[in-house]
Amino acid sequence: MQYPFSCMPNTFVALEITLSSQRLGRYLAEARGDKRRIMRLYVWNARLCEAFYLPCQLVEVAVRNRLHDTLTRRFSVVWYSDAAFVSPLPDRFKNEITNAVRDCTREHGKAMTTNHIVCSMSLGFWCHLLTSNFDHILWKNGMGQAFPHIARGVARQHIYDRLDQLRKWRNRIAHHGVIFDKKPMREVQNIKFIIDWVCPETSWLLNETSNVSRTINMKPKF
Repeated sequence: MQYPFSCMPNTFVALEITLSSQRLGRYLAEARGDKRRIMRLYVWNARLCEAFYLPCQLVEVAVRNRLHDTLTRRFSVVWYSDAAFVSPLPDRFKNEITNAVRDCTREHGKAMTTNHIVCSMSLGFWCHLLTSNFDHILWKNGMGQAFPHIARGVARQHIYDRLDQLRKWRNRIAHHGVIFDKKPMREVQNIKFIIDWVCPETSWLLNETSNVSRTINMKPKF
């Protein structure tokens, strides 16, 4: 259970200025109108975001590596410079590739590899590869191999929807948003669905190391 600290009135006033009354106001209803309880909820929400770091990391790295393997088979190890792949991309992702190549080359010089590019691309980029834009180019040319443990008949759109749900959740956490009232256990299940499709052993690691459920149970008691 979280240590049930309380702020002195002058401390809360200072924190309200620093963190903004609008941000802290999101917790007022849950705190039943008691401002003394708001910071306990705020800290608990931050710890819940922290608990999601490892699950989100595991699933994102697993998925992007599998999709990278698919791109390598379909094009080449330098798929990011293949016009057949790059041309159908929206301008924002073409620019993302250009910027990634520039930055990785600047940082690593001749030691730069495709792995550096893979690590630099956003989750939005990887999600886009599962949209209808790449249905013929990738999905019908082996993209399903990126999810070797998925049940037969699961549609590309369903996989995309789950990945995009993950992306939105990850972004909410990255921007320090309020998540405690956004059904966090549903997001844990979504992450597990995706990892199960990719690698059961990685799913085992998630189960062994995740402390989201425990953190949820640390909700302050009033």
